[in-house]
Amino acid sequence: PTSFLNVASSLGASYQVVRPDNWFQLLRQANGLAIEPVAPVASGTYRVINKTSGKCVTAAAGATGNGTAVQQATCNGSAAQQWRFTALGGGYYEVAAASNLAQGWDITGGTTATGDSVKLELWAYGAGTNQQWQVVWEPDGRYHVIARHSDKCLDVAGSSLADGVQLQQFTCNNTGAQSFQVTP
Repeated sequence: PTSFLNVASSLGASYQVVRPDNWFQLLRQANGLAIEPVAPVASGTYRVINKTSGKCVTAAAGATGNGTAVQQATCNGSAAQQWRFTALGGGYYEVAAASNLAQGWDITGGTTATGDSVKLELWAYGAGTNQQWQVVWEPDGRYHVIARHSDKCLDVAGSSLADGVQLQQFTCNNTGAQSFQVTP
């Protein structure tokens, strides 16, 4: 199958590919209305909460060093659950630990790690595309978060409800495991 990234890169600079990520955007387009970021995320500090589990995205044990697992845990208001979103342009963000802005969300294995089930960790931000995230609005006010390098969604493995489950990238599938509330 052809991925969005392959189509987008094959068209060259003459075209701008707009990915209608959900039916709402397709409906707008079909009715001649502009596709727009209905609710873009402003640069700022947020909690990120999974739709299915109701749990917060959390730096394991409150750590911020390289290799720290980014997992879900019961929301508790701690600094380990605060994330700084910084707009990079083009609809992409760096997402860093609010308690250590040098450490950002990172898909393990670097820019060539494009498979399903590759884990999310913290790593010193180096501007790699495996550290850049597109935050796409969903009609219910939540978002899905797409890794730039792989075009895969941030995902809670197996739609787990358990604390301590490390987040991963996975082929986008419109499930609650890939839907997140981004809230101040």
